[in-house]
Amino acid sequence: MSKYSFFKPSILLATFNLTLFILLTSSVVFNQATAGYFSGNQLFVSPTGDDDVTRENNNIDNPWLTVNKALLTAEAGDVVNFRRATYNIDSPIDTMFEGSNGTVNNRITFTNYQDEIVLFSSLTGNKISIDKKYWTFSGINGESNLTLFNIGQGSFGTADNFILEKGTMTQTEEGGAANVSPVLFQTSGAKNGVVRNMRFIGPGKDLNENTAGVFAFRSQGLKVLNNEFTGFPSAVFYKHPGVPNHTGIEIAYNYFHDNQAGIKSSSIFAYIHDNLFVDSSFVMGQGSGIGDDGNNAGADNNYISHNSFYNSELELVGLDGEGFGAMNNNVINNVFTKTLKLFRYKDIDHKNKTDFNLYPLSDDAVANNITTYTLIQWQNFYMQDANSISDSATFVGGSELTKVTDYALVANSPGTNVASEGRDMGANIALVGIGKNLISTTNPPNNIITD
Repeated sequence: MSKYSFFKPSILLATFNLTLFILLTSSVVFNQATAGYFSGNQLFVSPTGDDDVTRENNNIDNPWLTVNKALLTAEAGDVVNFRRATYNIDSPIDTMFEGSNGTVNNRITFTNYQDEIVLFSSLTGNKISIDKKYWTFSGINGESNLTLFNIGQGSFGTADNFILEKGTMTQTEEGGAANVSPVLFQTSGAKNGVVRNMRFIGPGKDLNENTAGVFAFRSQGLKVLNNEFTGFPSAVFYKHPGVPNHTGIEIAYNYFHDNQAGIKSSSIFAYIHDNLFVDSSFVMGQGSGIGDDGNNAGADNNYISHNSFYNSELELVGLDGEGFGAMNNNVINNVFTKTLKLFRYKDIDHKNKTDFNLYPLSDDAVANNITTYTLIQWQNFYMQDANSISDSATFVGGSELTKVTDYALVANSPGTNVASEGRDMGANIALVGIGKNLISTTNPPNNIITD
């Protein structure tokens, strides 16, 4: 097969949608990504290029040929523009000992040229291993059968401040016992990564849980913002915490639909807010791996606030093998249409704090330690949720919920204007999904529930 080819028919629809998205958002400025955009060289890669061209002589008329040449040659401040094509990753690309770091003010940016559609294709198991700081991939689409971007692969490499934005990533196969994902933050050497304004398409939700859209191990400061995920066993999977805290982790404003799990996590001190879960569960603890430092069970001390769950569950699970885990979490201001499940299999004091939630109007608003409760029974038993309500939410889309905006609460629906800070319970739907250009919030607000 030729190293380059034009898009296959199977992805024309996704790429058309991406092109429309890029056109609509081309004037948006992302401060982290665009810092230093024009401080280096404007470089080019094309199917008609030549890798013998020097960096100094590279221009739109004298481009390079391969992804490998671009990644290993660009320097701080450079912008590498890829011309329209499918770029097949025919062999592994390893940047641990080659290539340059960007800097906070002079990132290295790899992007599609203008509105041209670019695809990095790895359907043979080859991956791009990135161990360089301050790299941005913007407007690049990808497809992989295993992993495309492996961020922070080894103990000698670091990949801090990596950004992936404004593209579509497609995972074509499950990984079985292997951990596979279009983008995998492999180690604690991949701090402060950002994944935003991306569309992730999975191989099917009823497959092995170790297949994800975004996979992370031990990475602190990770931010997953304003993305759309569909068709994954585990859309965002944070596995094996490995460090005593994860200050700065934020998963927010994402649209999860038709996944087995929207989020599966062992994160610690993460701020998980304003996400929309449609037919996609959220599991803290189970399947997320034990802590590697010997003291940390994982899935503890997270702030889970202002999420909307439609035909989806939030479940906090502690297992013996993980030192229980899933403890001391704050669960507030959420809209639930199905039962909230807390430690269904263990009769221990898990110390999770709950309040200002909208629970379903049913006999099983909350399940805890194998027992189900109405909200009133739960309030009397657990002595929390004093400001929560049990009722049926009314959504803008009524019974025909087909797009993100349909999941906003109508005026005067149960849950409106009664959250802890006076806004509506559940996600701020107007800010959910691709193209919102939000400023992330590193830390949660002051906890309104205290020990």
